[in-house]
Amino acid sequence: MNFNLIEYVLKNNKINQKELAEKLDVSRAQISKWKSGDSIPHDREQELIKLAGLFGFDPEWAAFVKTEDNGNDWLEYIRFMNDCSLGRSKAWQFDESPEIYFPSVLLMLAKFSCSIPDKAPCANELKNEDYEYTKFDELIIDFLESYGPLSEWCSLYLAFDNDELFEFQGELEACAVDLALSYVKEELLHENGLNISTLEQHFLSSKKYIRKTLSLMCRKMNKLKVPFERDYFEYINEHPFTIEDFLIESSISKKSVESFFTYHEKLVLHETRRQSELLEELHVKIDSLLSEGDKEYFSSVLENCPPSANKHQR
Repeated sequence: MNFNLIEYVLKNNKINQKELAEKLDVSRAQISKWKSGDSIPHDREQELIKLAGLFGFDPEWAAFVKTEDNGNDWLEYIRFMNDCSLGRSKAWQFDESPEIYFPSVLLMLAKFSCSIPDKAPCANELKNEDYEYTKFDELIIDFLESYGPLSEWCSLYLAFDNDELFEFQGELEACAVDLALSYVKEELLHENGLNISTLEQHFLSSKKYIRKTLSLMCRKMNKLKVPFERDYFEYINEHPFTIEDFLIESSISKKSVESFFTYHEKLVLHETRRQSELLEELHVKIDSLLSEGDKEYFSSVLENCPPSANKHQR
């Protein structure tokens, strides 16, 4: 589904390019350029939206939902479904600003041939105890349960206080839609009519872009000497449910000086503790294998060692 505003206006107003050019007081060649993909200035776009009988600032969304009432019903639908999702991490985007974040989700599903109801499911019907979720409802819930943790992770760990790094949060957060859809159960994608082979190619391309963006971000952090606070590639390498576990652990753990360590320092500390635990286990195993005579011998050796050596042995 590639929306072309010029084609939409021509078709719905039953006019040709020459007539449209006259209405906008521009050349026919300019109309051809816009139709071919050239950027349309904002004021001209608003004129075209008005001519098309559309509403709002997103003509593709307006053309898809047909009426403003239906568009509002879709926003209420996603608010309700977001509240119903089983995950702890709720997507604030679909609760506070669904008009900004949800249209792109629905339009993307339509692009890959998803069977989307013409009219938004009625929120009042959804609240009825006898309501049975459709396959489309199940797809949306499955998507939300992955999107919530990914979105929260971006908000928590990519909130850099640096103008040169700030843009990476927006770019990676926008990728959460593709990433979350890639974790939706394949049978749900199939049952909702999505073109799985084309969708898989899209996911591969998206993941390649995410890895590239993360790499650029890490290089920029090194250049700016901004310390790493965690392994940022977990965003794409870990399942959203695992990421949700990280978020839960982070929210319930008590603050300590270790909370302010860099990612590298935390790794070193973790490895040091691990080696200490392994060494202690080794001492216990060796002790269990020694005879009473050997134990007495080593005890006497330790007693006769200089204090510094004795301390080192322990």
